[in-house]
Amino acid sequence: MRVEDVVEVTTGGPPMDPASAPAIDCHAHAVPAGLLASLCESSGGINGFDARATERGWLVDVPGGGAPRPVRRKMASGEMRDHWLQDQGISCQVLSPWIDV
Repeated sequence: MRVEDVVEVTTGGPPMDPASAPAIDCHAHAVPAGLLASLCESSGGINGFDARATERGWLVDVPGGGAPRPVRRKMASGEMRDHWLQDQGISCQVLSPWIDV
């Protein structure tokens, strides 16, 4: 299927020039910074989950998950994510929670 066909079907209008069509990232995950901070501030974590800040983001301990899982800073920061999207030429993202957390 061509981009032009998708745009025509979804907008009901004439086909767009693919170069001007919005770029949509349809697979992105987010972990709210407030959740990570709460896990970090709670003595012993919450329900077996724990988090600690690092220079590169966060490390999250998941019950029964083995080694801590990294959460990059832009996964928890809306401002960093917005800047990255602009730099990449992406119009928007479809977000879903990070299922491990």
